[in-house]
Amino acid sequence: DMEGEGKKPSLQRVLSIHRRKTGALLAVAVRLPAVLAGATPSVTKALDRYGRDAGLAFQIVDDVLNETGDAKSLGKAVGSDKERGKMTYPAAVGLDASKREILRLTQSAMRALTPLGPKAEPLRALARHMASRTV
Repeated sequence: DMEGEGKKPSLQRVLSIHRRKTGALLAVAVRLPAVLAGATPSVTKALDRYGRDAGLAFQIVDDVLNETGDAKSLGKAVGSDKERGKMTYPAAVGLDASKREILRLTQSAMRALTPLGPKAEPLRALARHMASRTV
């Protein structure tokens, strides 16, 4: 993430950073407990996809909020990512495309949980919450 600062943002670079950062972090957070509990490979694969998509959506929301939120709610200056030349999703594709991608990723994350049925509702609620957060 820090190595990308000051470089021209491209969608490929942003995705590479965000997937290896927030996407991977959320994926391991939901997958590891399932593995330790003896979940089947199909369940762990579903959780991995959920985590990667929901984590990427979370990071894009964070990028959008850095441009559109307010400093008091965010706890940092609005536009600080842009000032630092950070690789952000909105810098690569714009705010509107970023918001569409948040929706697409959130829906994909929730679809990934289909094999888990109703017991995955807390994870669906978490994805919806993360996508609609304002701080």
